[in-house]
Amino acid sequence: QPPMPTEKDRSDPFDLRNLNLDPNDLQNMDTETLNKILEANNINPDVLPKFDASGFQAEMRSSTSASGLPSVDSCTKAPWIPAPKRVPIRPTMNASYPGSGARLSWKLIRAITGHMTSDDAVDEGDLAKQGLVISIKTHYPAHGSNDELFKPFASIDRSVLVLRNPVNAIPSFLSYLYERSNGLENHSTRAPPEYWIEWRDKNFESALFSWVEHTLFWLEHNTKGNLLVIAYEHLINKETGPEDLARIGNFLAESSGIELPQTPQAIPCVWDHVVNSRGAEQPQSHRSGGPKHFAYTDRQIEMTITYLSSLKKMYPEIGAIMDEYVVDTLAIQAYGHSNMASQF
Repeated sequence: QPPMPTEKDRSDPFDLRNLNLDPNDLQNMDTETLNKILEANNINPDVLPKFDASGFQAEMRSSTSASGLPSVDSCTKAPWIPAPKRVPIRPTMNASYPGSGARLSWKLIRAITGHMTSDDAVDEGDLAKQGLVISIKTHYPAHGSNDELFKPFASIDRSVLVLRNPVNAIPSFLSYLYERSNGLENHSTRAPPEYWIEWRDKNFESALFSWVEHTLFWLEHNTKGNLLVIAYEHLINKETGPEDLARIGNFLAESSGIELPQTPQAIPCVWDHVVNSRGAEQPQSHRSGGPKHFAYTDRQIEMTITYLSSLKKMYPEIGAIMDEYVVDTLAIQAYGHSNMASQF
């Protein structure tokens, strides 16, 4: 375990409590400054990815850049999106931890493939069990699914795994639970800080272990060639989302032997239409209220970074995503110290 931060003199200009950082700031920080922040706050540098600033940014850009597709900004009218077909087809699993964009991903899949999707927990009309859908959404083995629900689909040999940084996925899932317990519309309201802190201090470790277990399960469930890993953070970004949508579409087309109804030129506008809810009857999550960024204790941040770093070592193929999550998690810690000190 990396050493825990300790109380020390706040005169150090690099003390996180003295820095008014936004969670985006650390992403663009030079390595020398970042190392000074780590040292000043007793954060073990061994938990960080080994990179120089230019190399890290280049790796992030190369792993997520949208090449060869038109810009989203060029979209001037609603794209053609066919009604989803319900025909016999070879399905792919669409796995994500709760709070990681499951609804968004299946709406994108319908739009890019022109085929129906379903859910292991709510399989309306038994479409998935009848083999009439191109993908089946699941949270297995986390909350929202179980052995009985997943068993009919356990032998499906192709999967898309949508990852989201656990420090954002966990409070998003809690906001969903808060909405349900208070009779609020789904994806409408963030959990208030006091509700989050009480739940966090009782349940964070088990929730983080559940996120890790979910990630490990899907990284091992299918062979590497039969698994596509997508970062939710990239999927919702207009610079990277259209290419990730194209990757999902091509992967599903290969799985099912279909031809995509959307041309490459249309994909950015399809992405924009779905993600930005252009004319949607059910808009994507735009929760209001509650904190912009949910606070964590230093120990919880350290624990998260330790697991993210371990996953990178075990699965180099997701190393770039884990590196990004480590930096984002440190940024949330910095934001918490400088803007939410009363919540720790």
